[in-house]
Amino acid sequence: MSIDTREFRQTMGMFATGITVVIAQTSAETHGMTANSFTSVSLDPMLILVCIDRQAHMASVIVEAQRFSISVLGAEHEWLSRHFAGRVRDDSQVVFGALDGITTLHDAIAALACTIEQVLDGGDHIIVLARVDAIQRDDGTAEPLLYYRGRYRQIAPPETVEPAQQPTSQAA
Repeated sequence: MSIDTREFRQTMGMFATGITVVIAQTSAETHGMTANSFTSVSLDPMLILVCIDRQAHMASVIVEAQRFSISVLGAEHEWLSRHFAGRVRDDSQVVFGALDGITTLHDAIAALACTIEQVLDGGDHIIVLARVDAIQRDDGTAEPLLYYRGRYRQIAPPETVEPAQQPTSQAA
């Protein structure tokens, strides 16, 4: 059975993901890239992975840098996602911060400073497996920016349910 790449992409787009910005710094440059192919791998040791297109400039920058950050974007950060995806607005004012000596986005809802453990082959992408060296996060009240079916999404506020309408649980 042959699967069309467009069909595969559309099917994978039905899995909602959060949005991050990966930032790596070499002696020559600081470079950021929007990424939604990011996940935790292990608690002991603390490992994450991020997948980067081999053709993207970030692929060579991150390998050279060996350290990088992941900034998790909140619902109000769609413009930052677009900015680091190459759709820069003239009025954009990106504010940077730092964590463990690594550049991050100042008002991200969470950030991780990471050191590369391995770079693996992932077909047309590289899979960067990295150790988490430091973390910071907001107070937990921010909502995440999501990506689903090719569009940015946000978590809808919960609907108010009248007490009489609340479902009841029954013992088996």
